[in-house]
Amino acid sequence: MTITKNNFIILLFLAVFSYNFSAFSAEKVVILPERFLNQKVMVYNTPEYINLLKENLNLTEQIKADDKAFLEFSKEVDNQKDKNHEIQNKMIKEINKQNLTIETQKTIIAKNRLTIAGFIGLLVTIAIGFVAALYFKVIQFGIF
Repeated sequence: MTITKNNFIILLFLAVFSYNFSAFSAEKVVILPERFLNQKVMVYNTPEYINLLKENLNLTEQIKADDKAFLEFSKEVDNQKDKNHEIQNKMIKEINKQNLTIETQKTIIAKNRLTIAGFIGLLVTIAIGFVAALYFKVIQFGIF
């Protein structure tokens, strides 16, 4: 039987939930796909693992290089996260500043509208007064 990824997940699920939890044990079980059936499995930092590292110097160097690359990568990711956070904060501050500027401009426009409306009202009042005075003069002198 060939085990696919989905079959493996289902088997793992069945293995975990068919486990007898009433007989609790501190023993841990690792379930591997069938393709590892005839393979040697080694646990990290065991004496057998350390001996293998001593025997195979290239493997040791590769593991050290991988660890170093991982640390550098994680530092780069952290630095990029910090940069992204700073850029996001700057953008938020700029948007808030623009919103404040827009609100200020809206207030200025509203004040200008009121000023213009008041000026137009004053002109209309003067014009009405002028027309009324002219009308009374016409009536007084009897031009019509």
